[in-house]
Amino acid sequence: MFSKLQYLGRGLRWFYYQRRTPILVVSYLFGLGFLGLASLKLFLSRLETQKSQQRVNLFYDNAQNTSDKTVESFIPNLLSKLQNLIEIPTPEQIKLASGKETKLALWDTLKVNSFTRVFCAIYSVTLVEIFLRLQVNLLGRYLHYESVRGLDIRFSKYISPDTQKNYVSHADYLIHSGLPEFVQFIQKKVTIVLSKFPLQQQCTFLSLLQLILEIRGAIESTPASLLCFLLPPETDDEGFGAYGSGDDYLLRLLNETRDVLESGFFLNALRNTLDDSFLLLANDIEKLFNNNLTPNEPPKQQPPSTTEKETPTKPSTQTIPMIKIVPLINLEFSQLLEPKQGNPIIAKLSKNPGLHRFGFQLFTQNKLVQ
Repeated sequence: MFSKLQYLGRGLRWFYYQRRTPILVVSYLFGLGFLGLASLKLFLSRLETQKSQQRVNLFYDNAQNTSDKTVESFIPNLLSKLQNLIEIPTPEQIKLASGKETKLALWDTLKVNSFTRVFCAIYSVTLVEIFLRLQVNLLGRYLHYESVRGLDIRFSKYISPDTQKNYVSHADYLIHSGLPEFVQFIQKKVTIVLSKFPLQQQCTFLSLLQLILEIRGAIESTPASLLCFLLPPETDDEGFGAYGSGDDYLLRLLNETRDVLESGFFLNALRNTLDDSFLLLANDIEKLFNNNLTPNEPPKQQPPSTTEKETPTKPSTQTIPMIKIVPLINLEFSQLLEPKQGNPIIAKLSKNPGLHRFGFQLFTQNKLVQ
C-alpha cells in the first residue's frame, strides 16, 4: 500500500514538472478570474447601495418640497384669520377717540395686539411647518418602503389613499380649529410681559430684543405648552376622521405622531426652528429700527471702509419710544405673512440643518412596519 502511494506521488511530480508552465498559467488566470468576480460583486453592491441612497434622497427631497408648498397654501387663510381674531385699532379710531383715557386704552390695545399678531404669525407658521414635516416624513417612510418592495403605493397594503388623506388633513388642525385658543394663549402671555413696558418708555434695539426673548420665555415656559394646539384631543377628533373610523393604520399613525411630539427629539427640533424664525424677526426689526431714527439722534456718518473685508456692524444704541415701535411691529406682521411672495419664515426654515436632520431621521426609521 505504501509503495503504491510512493509510486503515485512520483507520477504526480513527474506530471507537474512536465506541464508546470500550463498549470501555473491556468492557476494564475483562475486566481485573476476569482478576484475579478469578487471585485465585480463588490462594485455592483456599492453601485446598488449608491442607487438606493439616491432613491431615498430623491423621495425625501420631494416630500420636503411638498411640505413647504402645502404650508405656503395655508398662509392666506392664516393671515385672514389672525386679522379677524386680533383686531388692531386704526389711526383714525385713535385720533377720533374722545378723552385721554380712551386714547391711551386704544394705544395699549394696539401695542398688545401688534405684538400678539407677530408672535402668533411666527409660532403658527413654524409649528405647522415642523408638524407637516413630521407627517410627510412619517408617511413617506412607509410609502417608500412599499415602493422599494416593488409595490404600487396607490394600493398600499398598509396605508390606503383615504388613510393618507385623513392623516395629512390633521396638519390644518391648528389653523382650522385650534387658532382661537392659540391666539388667547399667546395674547395672555404678551399682555403680562408688555404691562411692564409703557408707551413712553425709550427702547434700544437690544432692549427690544430682550423684550422679545422675555415674551418667548413666557410662552415656552412649559416645553409642551404649544403642542396641544397641533392635534385634537385623543377622545375628541372634531371631525378629522380618526377616532371611531375603524381605520387601524390611521390610529397607529396618529399615535406614532403623538409619540414623536412628546419626545425630546421633537422639542429640540422645535426650539431650533423657533430660534431661526425669531432670528429672522430680530434682523427685520434691526433694519426697521435703523431706518426710523429719533429726531434727537441723527445717524452718524461713517467713513467708507478701506479694507476688503467688512467688519460686523455693532447693534444700534439709538433709542425710540415704545409708541413709535408699535407701528413698526404691526408692519412686520404683514411682511411675515405676505401672501403675494414666498413666505420668509418657510424660506428660512427650508435651509435649517436641524429641521433637515429631524425630517431625515424620521424618514429613515422604521416603526409601524414590523
